[in-house]
Amino acid sequence: MKERQSSAIKNAEQRRRAVARKPQLLDQRMVVSQPGNAFDNHAEEQLRLLKTAIEQSNESVIIMTARPDPPGPEIVYVNPAFTTMTGYAPEEVIGKTPHILQGPETDCSVLRRLCKDCAAGEVFRGETINYRKDHSEIYLEWTAGPAPDDRGQVTHFTAALRDVTELRLVEEELRRSEEEIRSMFDLSAIGMALVSSEGRYLRVNRKYSQMLGYPEHELLNLTLYDVTHPDDREASHVKLDSSFTGGP
Repeated sequence: MKERQSSAIKNAEQRRRAVARKPQLLDQRMVVSQPGNAFDNHAEEQLRLLKTAIEQSNESVIIMTARPDPPGPEIVYVNPAFTTMTGYAPEEVIGKTPHILQGPETDCSVLRRLCKDCAAGEVFRGETINYRKDHSEIYLEWTAGPAPDDRGQVTHFTAALRDVTELRLVEEELRRSEEEIRSMFDLSAIGMALVSSEGRYLRVNRKYSQMLGYPEHELLNLTLYDVTHPDDREASHVKLDSSFTGGP
């Protein structure tokens, strides 16, 4: 009888210890699984922040499949700035190629070079005229790069598009103005010359050459003092110096 009681007490004690140890084992399993969960949460947080940054960016962002052969890469994502810039909603361009932005004045080689460079693992930078949904021209500066997968295979291209239309229009206007001023200078009925602070001729017009009797190419190798009478050189020097220093 005593032996059975002793055995029962021993078994009860073993069960008690096993039950007492089970929460500890559960706690250990939970501790072991925590690093993986923490990594997943961190990765998800990074993705969320990255998406927020792209969605709020002022620059247009396009993500395309890495398909360099015709018909070309297929658009899989555009951010809101793309819609603002081009007028195209995401559903109007996703599944299509960037050719949707091309038109009569587009340099088609830009997209080909983009695909070639990105497929080779390089970053591409280029500029061309593209077209909005309303067919108006827009000068876009493209910066694109490869997006490889975990095995290093380039599966997508990502591109940031910057609108440089206003800058290019200003540059074009300055170029036209410069051409007009140059034409007025060259065709003026008054002799005109552009000289450096040392008196060296930088530019002369046709009338000035006729007045002095020197061909233009010869004057450009001379100074103002070379064609000035010796008695007048000092006065010419003072006048030239004052024109650069703002003196009387």
